[in-house]
Amino acid sequence: MKPIYSPLRIEILIRFYLRACQPLGESDLVHPDSPAAREEIRNLGAEGAIMPVRHEGVCGYCTTPLGRAWIKAICNVPPPRQVWMDEMNRIL
Repeated sequence: MKPIYSPLRIEILIRFYLRACQPLGESDLVHPDSPAAREEIRNLGAEGAIMPVRHEGVCGYCTTPLGRAWIKAICNVPPPRQVWMDEMNRIL
């Protein structure tokens, strides 16, 4: 099954990408202990996008190469553009 990229999932992935090796409560998530956040963290870990780490006695998460690749893919999505089309789907 293809993963669903909810805004929460994307936010969590970005937070762990930017601030690796920090405890969950210090990762700047709005509600780090909410059931939804915990579920997304479990799912991202199961998919191999993040992994738990221990750095200087602190437990946290960091992105894996797969997670970093997702971040790069998200950042490389071109912005949408508005165009007018005729009834034959040709750009006017």
